[in-house]
Amino acid sequence: MKMLKSISAFFSNKVSTAIEKATKPEDMYRDAARQLIGEIDRLKHTQVSSTREIVKIEKLVEKHSGLHQNKEAEIIALQRSGSVVSNNHVILALQHRNIVSGLGQKKIDLTEMNNQIDLSVVELSAKLDDIKMNLDIIALNEETAKLGLTVPEDVIAAVGHVNVNVDTLITKVDVLMGGSQSMASVTTGDIASYMEELKSRA
Repeated sequence: MKMLKSISAFFSNKVSTAIEKATKPEDMYRDAARQLIGEIDRLKHTQVSSTREIVKIEKLVEKHSGLHQNKEAEIIALQRSGSVVSNNHVILALQHRNIVSGLGQKKIDLTEMNNQIDLSVVELSAKLDDIKMNLDIIALNEETAKLGLTVPEDVIAAVGHVNVNVDTLITKVDVLMGGSQSMASVTTGDIASYMEELKSRA
């Protein structure tokens, strides 16, 4: 499975570059805020798409479960009547069963991804709020300076106070396109094993 870019990589490549190019603290914070907003938006769109995909998967699971049960019942009926069961009967039943299993795992993965997105958005939003507060501090510092007032040193925003290190926010967002092998593929061993399983139930 292909891994989508992690949030840590996102910050390492984009936010860090924005910070390096910024000449003033407020420029640095605004650039970082724009990147954060963009990443939050991207994650939310990914979640919407995956939620729609889950709905499609549930319908497909219902469809293939029914087809699998019908084909399995047909095979068992043929076995009981002493008729020959062709490999094609078994392959079709196995394919439907494999699809149901594969889709079930895909739904689990997508659900886990959505949960991870929820956690990541919360943490990124908290970081965005922190950046916005730093911008407010800078604005207040500028205002007090214009008024000729002094500001305690510990509340003066400076470049050294910036912290957009989010290496701990690595996501487990997967592009669940499956591997190179089809989830419906069936081997000779699968056929033999499944035939024995159905014979025991005939």
